[in-house]
Amino acid sequence: MTYDHLGYEAILEATDTVIGLLGIKEEAPTAIFLDPLREGKPEESVNRVAQALGLPIQVRLVEVPIVYERERTPMFETSSLSRTGSDNQGFESIAAQVRLPAGLPLYSSRELVGFPIEIRISQRAYDQQATFITLIAHEISHVLLTSLQAPFAGSELHVDLAPLVLGLRPLVRAGRKLRREVGGRVVETTFGYIPDSLFETVVARIEFALRELLATRTELEQDLRRLDRDTQRAGLALRLGGHLLRALDRAPPDTTRPAHARRLADIHGEDTLGLHENRLADVRKAVGSLEDSLSSLRRPSALSARRLKTTSDSLRGVKSRCDTLAADIDSDVAVISASLPRYRLFWLRVSYLLRRLFTSTG
Repeated sequence: MTYDHLGYEAILEATDTVIGLLGIKEEAPTAIFLDPLREGKPEESVNRVAQALGLPIQVRLVEVPIVYERERTPMFETSSLSRTGSDNQGFESIAAQVRLPAGLPLYSSRELVGFPIEIRISQRAYDQQATFITLIAHEISHVLLTSLQAPFAGSELHVDLAPLVLGLRPLVRAGRKLRREVGGRVVETTFGYIPDSLFETVVARIEFALRELLATRTELEQDLRRLDRDTQRAGLALRLGGHLLRALDRAPPDTTRPAHARRLADIHGEDTLGLHENRLADVRKAVGSLEDSLSSLRRPSALSARRLKTTSDSLRGVKSRCDTLAADIDSDVAVISASLPRYRLFWLRVSYLLRRLFTSTG
């Protein structure tokens, strides 16, 4: 089945659907996959493709000879054609086929690690290295979408899109077309199901969406750095408050405003600064978790709008907690400061800053 009958909107809708499920990866270096082939290690190359697509499976290649001998050699289990040539004649038999076992484990399950998968590959599939990777990536994408139980796992178009969104765009671009001489004329074969007229449009759509996701990730990293600075400032204000409160306790003023006196009583009686310290520790822990989340988004894994939104929502929640805590700390430090004579408050602040300066340099 080909998808030439589908229009621009339908193809891009399928692209967006696959992006929504899998996310998008930045382009993987082609040498990762091609070097093992050049060294005569096709199965190593194939398993690297599986890893790039997020599958920890163990792939075994079974070569199907061009000339089939009954009951002596493996064969394909379908009569499908890979695609048609430039003259619309289906001259080339199927080039690769994965065998999907009935008990395929679910994606991300422990049972999927090292799970054996067999791919039958035609001898002519080795003619061009990028074409070989393109064929293999398509077959392994069948495994990926099936293990995810995607509703469109049976759609060859959606399967074709998976390697594109997961970072194999340069290899698929180079390998989806194969030219060879047949009967004295050059015939071009297109592997895959994305119409030639829309292939570059699909790639452009993916790369545009990737740029948007990368920009969002950068904004989150900047927001997180600002939040980290806010927690540091809150910590400094809290330590200053403790320094001033201890000085106030050592030499209480003769008179204090009634409102300040009541608040100072609450600060002492409820150990308010200690409670602020606990809240600050919780905020710092949450900031650490956000740093871990963003760190995972910087690894060579798929970026997805869903994961970024989850991180963004968490960051906004932590920032709100930090802002509320900082306001509470500032309010209590202001009460403590107002209860001290101005000249004494000035020297206490100076001594605190000097102590911090010499402690940090020491």
